Amino acid sequence: FDLRKTNIIPEYISILKERFSGENLHYYYEAKYKYSEGELDAAIKLFHASIEKKPNFSPAYIMLSFVYAECLKDYDNAIKFGEIANNKFRANVAIVNNLAYAYLMKNEVSKAGSVLQEVLENKNKNFCLIATIGLLRIKEGDIQEGSSLYNLASKIAPTEYFKKVVLQKKNLELAKYYLDNGDERRAKELLIKAVSMKQSDTFYYEYAKELLSKID
Repeated sequence: FDLRKTNIIPEYISILKERFSGENLHYYYEAKYKYSEGELDAAIKLFHASIEKKPNFSPAYIMLSFVYAECLKDYDNAIKFGEIANNKFRANVAIVNNLAYAYLMKNEVSKAGSVLQEVLENKNKNFCLIATIGLLRIKEGDIQEGSSLYNLASKIAPTEYFKKVVLQKKNLELAKYYLDNGDERRAKELLIKAVSMKQSDTFYYEYAKELLSKID
């Protein structure tokens, strides 16, 4: 999965099915594969099956809340399962990050800030969490601090792909901020930047194109 070699993943899923039929990891990795292939309904069902088999398996909650929020923009379900996971796994950075992100995308800024308080002192902040804190700052109106945090997240992201994705998201969220504040010229400049990042397989790319098409 990390190497994006999706062509050989089915072979290993077959091995999991043969050796560990009906167990948690079989459902989890098949769900991840279905997600990578864009089969979101099937992925969600399999993530739920993974949780049913092993209720204290945090990776399934992390992926489930991510798919609901980022892929489907179903922030209510992302928050629902994010809260369940956060109660089970207190101060898990990935779970806190996903839950806070879902709150922010619903513009429930104060709730997001409260959730993030659990991990703000964590010295092992990953690039996703730093980017989410950057989004929080933008939503709070501090675009300078928000931009700086996104830039830091991009700097420490593990691959060139994720470095570009973070900057694409930064440009998109800043554009939304300027649109909300009536500055279409600045928003258009940032949306053009977001589209030009060439990360055409991201949800940010499609959303940036959609917003750009609405600006004269």
